[in-house]
Amino acid sequence: MEDAILASPLDEQLKDALGTYSKAYGIDRLYVGIHATFSSKIWHSIEGIPLENLEDHLNISQMWSSDYRTCAVMEAGSLINVGCQQMFPYICYKSDNVIRELTACGTNDTAYQLDNRTGNCYKFHADARSWVEAYETCFAEEAYLAIINSHTEARVLTDIFSNHPSNMIHADHPNVMNIGMIDWEHNREWYTIHGEPIQDAGYASWSRGEPNNADLIEYCGSIYRNGLLNDEACLKKNVFICEKDVRFVQKEDTTEKLYTIVSESSKNLYSAESERS
Repeated sequence: MEDAILASPLDEQLKDALGTYSKAYGIDRLYVGIHATFSSKIWHSIEGIPLENLEDHLNISQMWSSDYRTCAVMEAGSLINVGCQQMFPYICYKSDNVIRELTACGTNDTAYQLDNRTGNCYKFHADARSWVEAYETCFAEEAYLAIINSHTEARVLTDIFSNHPSNMIHADHPNVMNIGMIDWEHNREWYTIHGEPIQDAGYASWSRGEPNNADLIEYCGSIYRNGLLNDEACLKKNVFICEKDVRFVQKEDTTEKLYTIVSESSKNLYSAESERS
């Protein structure tokens, strides 16, 4: 989602860079993009470089075959295999020779398209996700789960949805799309994910009979193909749209910027920005 990959110490320079970041932030063990996902006996980087090709600059003596430890961390210049379910910080890496010019949406993700009716950018996600997973996906893309602020914006979302017929969608409900509203306190008071009551946000047009809280588990927001609102079980996996407010997106200027984002467990620790004039 960041158009990057999990960093690996593929050469001495990358190894030193990872070590420098680890030391600066007091990190002992750092996930790297070396794994044995498909066979516990075959280790390689995400890029496909065999582990044996890295032993000139890395200590790989602690790497051993295990059906349960098929991911790797780097510690003090050594690789150690660990269980992939364990939590460690990690670094996302993007080579500066693949940086592309930002679009009008402030991203190099061309799936985000500006709609002049609202002045915002939207991206349809065909891979069905639960409401929380959809929220997290949009956040990772520096966007947010789409919020409907007007009847015009409802039309924008339904127009996008109409480009993806139900027979092409693999989801729990192919005619339902998750959006950024929620009944957080389970009291039938609906808010956008930005904290506004949906009436104040500008759109509160429910489908007939909704919200009905079927089975007493429908606390997350969605819309039907006609643009009318629906309450949905939060664990149901549906398609969704991420939205970017162009007032707050990154603007391209004469300085090239490379962002390296380091995360600890599931939250970001920091963004380190290097600039070249």
